[in-house]
Amino acid sequence: MSFNPLSAAAIIFSLVAFFDTNVTSAQTVIPSAGLATVSLSIDSAPLKLGEMMPTDDAIDLFTKRIDGKPQDVANRVTLGRLYLRKAKEEDDFGSFHKAEQNLRQAVENNKSHLPARLYLAQSLMARHAFADALELADLILSRRPDNAVAWSIRGDCQMSLGRYDDAARSYAELLQREKSAATIARNAHLLEVRGRSDEALTLMLKARHDAESLGLSDRELAWYDLRVAAMHQTRGRLAHALRELAQSLSRRADYAPAMAAKAQVTALQGDLPLALTLYQEAVQRHGEPPMMAGLADVYQAMGKTELAEQWYEKTDQAMAEEALTAAAAHYREVAKFYCDTDRKPERALELAKEDLKLRRDVQSLDTLAFAQYRNGQFTQAAESVTQALAPGTRDANLYYHAGLILEAMGESVDAATSYREALAINPTFSLLSAPDAKRRLLALEK
Repeated sequence: MSFNPLSAAAIIFSLVAFFDTNVTSAQTVIPSAGLATVSLSIDSAPLKLGEMMPTDDAIDLFTKRIDGKPQDVANRVTLGRLYLRKAKEEDDFGSFHKAEQNLRQAVENNKSHLPARLYLAQSLMARHAFADALELADLILSRRPDNAVAWSIRGDCQMSLGRYDDAARSYAELLQREKSAATIARNAHLLEVRGRSDEALTLMLKARHDAESLGLSDRELAWYDLRVAAMHQTRGRLAHALRELAQSLSRRADYAPAMAAKAQVTALQGDLPLALTLYQEAVQRHGEPPMMAGLADVYQAMGKTELAEQWYEKTDQAMAEEALTAAAAHYREVAKFYCDTDRKPERALELAKEDLKLRRDVQSLDTLAFAQYRNGQFTQAAESVTQALAPGTRDANLYYHAGLILEAMGESVDAATSYREALAINPTFSLLSAPDAKRRLLALEK
């Protein structure tokens, strides 16, 4: 299993699904790893009241307020936002749907209500309806061309749809309106996708510095540390990554992505017993499927295949349970899991195709290519991985998958080149796949 909690793909979702947001500032609406302030300056007094109590209590309060008042826009927007907060706090995807229902009703009641439209766009992004969210952002910008949040949503959706040139233009417009840490972080991610890794890291370090200077909370700053760690890890700088993860966890001890990433990087350093302990702690505290898969990988690397298989099965079951409430948000994750563990290839391909209907970024194309490879569709896989490589992303997994596909097609020289490139980018890109790339390259060079 090669799921990487530090990868850009993993981080993309959490930017729209973690912290509360403020519709006056793009500082709070990042496309993937939860960075935000909690300013409520444009929101109504009822929303501020909702901030003063536990989320579930606030939801009960505002549900009663709108009872029998279908035209009450302000309180319905507040209720929608509270459901967004609940979804982010509890990883409760059902609350995203409730948020969307209330926000759609609010927009229906008052089509010019800006907060309703912006929060609705965020709820659409959270369930990966990026095309719909983009359409909404475009509509807002046609009437409010200076709205920074709408520009950020527009760029974020374009990134997920693989429209990188359009995203660059949107982020340039955003930068003219707001030079916040979040805006800088967006541009760092764009550079990373385009393969300009060193520039991306420099920009991400600036984003973190600016976030610290702004006095953002430790909860928010932990995300910046995670992103810096990710950029080091993708280059094989494991010691640097661990230092950044230690800082992230010092700011927020229960930060699930950082806990999983620390376990993963520890495993990549070769300390499998400690990695096992870290994964067990993460699974016990959070129980997320990627953590279970990481634990299984460690058992596999230790030669404990029966325990590995048990945890792969548990991962599969947990993912199936998640899919009952949030199928679209997990298409790619599940497809990758099936491909990495070489199980259910037909289902992996189905899910990869479903994911591609929602977004067409580098990772979606790579997942499709890997699924096509697992199903013996090598010509189609070659076409897909070529598209995935086109933006220039320096991701060792992309080149490893390209090598597998080329080797299966009998293109030994090109396959060896791809394996070599994967290992040059990051010799420790995956606990199980990197050693496989080395073995395959050695065999091809004989």
